[in-house]
Amino acid sequence: MNERVALIVRAGSQFGEAIAPELARGMRVALNDLLPDRIEQIAKQIKDSGGIVSVNPADLTHTLCGLPSPSGLI
Repeated sequence: MNERVALIVRAGSQFGEAIAPELARGMRVALNDLLPDRIEQIAKQIKDSGGIVSVNPADLTHTLCGLPSPSGLI
């Protein structure tokens, strides 16, 4: 099993949606976005293609800066 994991932040964006399936061909992917519905669709596409994916909805802008998350998702 391949041990490499790509964390794709803002995976629900156009760039994330385009790059996630490509990266999933060679490694596991962890999808992050504030809106879970967007990344659930991408995750389904990856799973249907045989990839390994995890869905991680969260507001990382505050977490990475050391501030509490206003959305309460983390």
